[in-house]
Amino acid sequence: MVKKESKRPCFKISIPGDGSHFNVKKLTQKGHVAAIRFTCDKDKHHSVLWSSSPYLPNGEYMVNSRIFHGYECSGMLPVHYNKFSQGANIGHINKSKKSYMFNYYKQFVDEEYNGSIETALMEQVGMYEDLTSIDILTDARHSWRKNAKDTTIGEKMHKVLKCEHVTKADDFVSQRHEKHGTQRIYKYLEDNDVKVGIHSHDSDGVNQNDSWHGIKAVKSAMKKVSSGPKYVRDKTWSDQLEDKDERTVFSDANYHTRVCLAVCHWNENVDRGFTSIWNPKRRNAPSSMKGKKNYKPTSYTYRNNICKRQINSIYL
Repeated sequence: MVKKESKRPCFKISIPGDGSHFNVKKLTQKGHVAAIRFTCDKDKHHSVLWSSSPYLPNGEYMVNSRIFHGYECSGMLPVHYNKFSQGANIGHINKSKKSYMFNYYKQFVDEEYNGSIETALMEQVGMYEDLTSIDILTDARHSWRKNAKDTTIGEKMHKVLKCEHVTKADDFVSQRHEKHGTQRIYKYLEDNDVKVGIHSHDSDGVNQNDSWHGIKAVKSAMKKVSSGPKYVRDKTWSDQLEDKDERTVFSDANYHTRVCLAVCHWNENVDRGFTSIWNPKRRNAPSSMKGKKNYKPTSYTYRNNICKRQINSIYL
């Protein structure tokens, strides 16, 4: 039974047999969990606390822990998480609580990431006859603020072998970040007794430009049609095509964790198999004659592994 009164609803729960009721004394939102204090009609000193989620042995709510895990692994931005939670009216984990949970959670992402790149390196080495040297592709991405990461991909397996995160805390001169990242990667390979045969990097590669640099031409072309002088506005360019996305600033630790998750996802799904090839046979579109592969569904084993690591740390 619900009574419409004051600012909060009043719930009454009947107990069969004795005719007594429990009334809501206080409702507290704890992240995505509702904690309700009930009092008894017959004895006001008698109260019961009920929560919409069970507790974990470490004192945290299981629902909050699971939702935080999903939030981190989804790649969702903080602003999107807040808007979604508020729109759905399901509560939300505040900033300080998320920071506390993240500091405990990040270690399990690091463990999964380390396992992923170690496996990728062994697979890559196994593709060569001498089992001692490999060919690699590297590239660095510089962000708008202070982060840069240098990534190494195996030439045969196309999996990420190592990803280094370099910031101004390592070297104030951003032009040297790429050098530092490459040196760290070479040190990592050396520590694992792996030599580099052919190293392809940017446009100075031994063989050819690596595949992901093709997007630079697209970005340059988009800039030409999204900005320009006022006298040719809406003629040769339009501000409707301008990138209006808000920039999100992450701490070094958050940035590192998101990169690790991206690497785990890439290594698990890159070059995955396909079930069939669709051949539309369009005479006016010769390129479509090559056919389109229908790939197998994306897998997310790494997410389950991270969750298992977290749960095992609590119970074991």
